[in-house]
Amino acid sequence: LLLPLNPLSVARRELDPLLKTLAELIDDCADALADRDRAGAALALGRARDTQAAVDAAHEALEGSSEVAMIAPVRWRKRGQLVGYLDAADPVDHISRDLRVLARHVVSMLRRGEPVPSTLPQSLRALAGAVRLLRIELGHGDEPRESRASAVAAAELATEALDETGGFAGQVVVAQTRSLAVDVLQATGLEREQALGLLPSLP
Repeated sequence: LLLPLNPLSVARRELDPLLKTLAELIDDCADALADRDRAGAALALGRARDTQAAVDAAHEALEGSSEVAMIAPVRWRKRGQLVGYLDAADPVDHISRDLRVLARHVVSMLRRGEPVPSTLPQSLRALAGAVRLLRIELGHGDEPRESRASAVAAAELATEALDETGGFAGQVVVAQTRSLAVDVLQATGLEREQALGLLPSLP
């Protein structure tokens, strides 16, 4: 007798490494800014562009996991644990897309020699931390309080940097960091309006 696949294991297998990669890429962008490393920024952009295939595979796996959990009685008890992964699916897609935009403007920022406020790489490191915490909290089935707090901290640091960016590309990096914070907050199960309400106001 063949049992249906464990939908939670399938979801975790696809989303877990993707979240790990996204966190690493955000850190790579932070390092490139802090070190004024144009080559590192370009490498991060190239890797970010390669994430869409993993995002698509995760979406497909999550759709299949949801169907298994709904139709297979032996797997019904997994549905509650699966909700966190299902809620995260679309926002993680947005994280991947917004990260590509951010990385592209990090490259532009460094190529143009725009100033890099110290709080900007700090904000990206906080954002990477939020993604890592989300990965852990999803895996444990915990209320994602820590990932939410780290995402809000990232938005606060980015907003502080706005007046010191001094260029168009830097302003886009700030805006994308705030957008990514919203993506992470939505991945924790918040509605968009709830997520936006947690961000600091722009000066």
